[in-house]
Amino acid sequence: MLKKQKSDTNKRVTKKTETNTNKDINKKVETVRRFFSDSKASNHPVKEHPISKTDEYIRNMYFDMLCVAAQYESDDTENAFTLIKRIMSACKNVQPFEEYIRRSMELTVGKTAEFIKQCRDNKLCEIFFVDSLLISCSNGTPNAKQIAFLAQYGDMLGFKKAEMTEISEFAAAILKQDSDGYQKILNKNNAYIQEAVLCYTKEFIEGMILNTSKKLYYYSQNFKEFDNINILKDYDEIKIENMKIRLKQKEMHISSVKNLILENCYVLSTTLCLSSIEKIKINNCNFKWDRKPRYTYEKGKSNVYYCNRAIEADLYNSRIMISNTKFSDFSIYSFNAFDYRLNGFGVGAVFCAYGKQNDQKNDFVDITFENCEFTNIQTDCEDKFYEYGYSVFYASPLAYYYEVSVKDCYFSNCKTTYNSTYTKYLFGYNFIEFKAKNNKLIDSDILGEHMQEG
Repeated sequence: MLKKQKSDTNKRVTKKTETNTNKDINKKVETVRRFFSDSKASNHPVKEHPISKTDEYIRNMYFDMLCVAAQYESDDTENAFTLIKRIMSACKNVQPFEEYIRRSMELTVGKTAEFIKQCRDNKLCEIFFVDSLLISCSNGTPNAKQIAFLAQYGDMLGFKKAEMTEISEFAAAILKQDSDGYQKILNKNNAYIQEAVLCYTKEFIEGMILNTSKKLYYYSQNFKEFDNINILKDYDEIKIENMKIRLKQKEMHISSVKNLILENCYVLSTTLCLSSIEKIKINNCNFKWDRKPRYTYEKGKSNVYYCNRAIEADLYNSRIMISNTKFSDFSIYSFNAFDYRLNGFGVGAVFCAYGKQNDQKNDFVDITFENCEFTNIQTDCEDKFYEYGYSVFYASPLAYYYEVSVKDCYFSNCKTTYNSTYTKYLFGYNFIEFKAKNNKLIDSDILGEHMQEG
């Protein structure tokens, strides 16, 4: 009898010990799960989310309301909370996540009305509705009550039924990470959504990421080769970022644009042909020519001309900033071949500016090269037409009023080679101001004439 009691006691102790052990294991597993969840969120922030640009008051309300959307009629909030934490990770001065959870449980009509007002005043309606859709779909298709809740939110934010349907299509493409599907729904009438969701689409879109009546934006995470489109025009702004531009036509024509931005791109064996652009910014790009000449003219052995050039521009009233950019392996060869656009002078293998003569002094071009690198830039002009070399940059005599600044740049093997008694320069021709500072030249022609230090 005593043995049986002792045996039963041992079983109870063993069972209790196992139960406690399981609880400890579960607790540790949950801790690990939370760690990975939090780690994933902090390591993958939703960068450039519109809420990150608002003040703390609006930001706190925003996260309160996202927590409401995450918990409404949902038994599993882990994925939804992870997304909220990812958005929080890209923001400054956020409160502990538990504080947003606590306040979400104290929702009132007054707080909701104030939040809707702030969304409308700060243009957050679209992104909040998208965030709410993503959160509600974090574990699959939302249930009927969640759908009704989202529809009510959309109505309060001022969206019509057709607009809610359209925003839902954007959210679905984001959830599926579907680049092709996303690009198919872009049109000039849904610009208000396109700009709001850039924080999500930049994570998976390859190519055209925004196309509205005013803006055109190409982007890639992995330096996708640019679509074989060689004419872009009539936008307020065109931005091309993280792309590889290597066109079959060897030319990309961009015109009638107020603002052109080229950021972190590879431009390979393709000449940018620019006209009627007010502001140009080229930063952290790499221009290189590694195939046959873009343009070849040959009439027997007496007239030969070929051209591998980075940029050709017909500009006036323009401001150009080229920074942290490399140019390599550009060349021009001319033998008794006249380029009428240059008025018979110079060449400019990297950048050549044309222009029409104008007596108005306010029609000028301000161009700056800063922290750029030029290597293996060659011009060979053995003919009666060209008096000067200007191997890197050349402005036609017709293009008056150029102000040029070159600072912190590096030049290696940049020169003009031909039989002539004329002086060979890297920059010219007809500048009203030419400033240079802290440049390094190795086996290259001198920078230019009438140069000012500083």
